[in-house]
Amino acid sequence: MKSPQEIQELKTQWEKDPCWDIETTPSFEAHEAELREYRIRREGEWESERKTREEDTLRAAAHRFGTSGNDALTRHLLAQEKSLADAQGQIEQLQAQIDQANSDISTLQGEIRHLERGIESLHSR
Repeated sequence: MKSPQEIQELKTQWEKDPCWDIETTPSFEAHEAELREYRIRREGEWESERKTREEDTLRAAAHRFGTSGNDALTRHLLAQEKSLADAQGQIEQLQAQIDQANSDISTLQGEIRHLERGIESLHSR
C-alpha cells in the first residue's frame, strides 16, 4: 500500500502528462480502483472544460460575425478565418524566402561585376 502522499504525488505527475492510464502504474496495483475513478473523473472534467472553451469561442465568434443563433454558419466562418490566417502565414514565409533570394541575387550580381572588372583589368594589361 502506498501512502496518501505517494498517491497524491503520482496524481500530480500524471496530470502534468496524462499519457498513460494512471491505474496501471507499477507498484500502485493496490490502488487501481481509486486511480481509475480519479482518471475517469479528471478526463470528464477536462472534456467539460474543453467543451466550455469551445462554446465560449463559438459565442464570441457569433457575436463578432453577427451570426448568433446560427452555429453552423459561425463554425464555417471560423474555419474560413483559420484558412485565411494559415494562407497569410504561408504568404509571409514565401515573401521572406523571396526577399532572401533577391538579396542573394544582388550579392551574386555584385560579385559578378567585381569579377568582370578583374577580367577586364587582366585583358587591358
